[in-house]
Amino acid sequence: MFHCKKIEDARQKRDQILADYQESASSAMECLNEGFESAMTVMTLPEGIRRFFRTSNHIERLNRELKRRSGVIGIFSNEASLIRLM
Repeated sequence: MFHCKKIEDARQKRDQILADYQESASSAMECLNEGFESAMTVMTLPEGIRRFFRTSNHIERLNRELKRRSGVIGIFSNEASLIRLM
């Protein structure tokens, strides 16, 4: 599902998985069905920018960089000095 290019293809794949595993894993299939649209929100974005929003890696990297830079200074004299550093 997560490797599909279009949301319609992902929905078809979900329906196929639901049909195949409904009897053997009904609670998992219920969870899949309920959370599918939320998990596939990124598929509504233009294909060119999807890769930036698929994971939170970019945000995590930014937070690590901010922590690294602010750790060197220790204490900022005011908010403006903090913003200049960032």
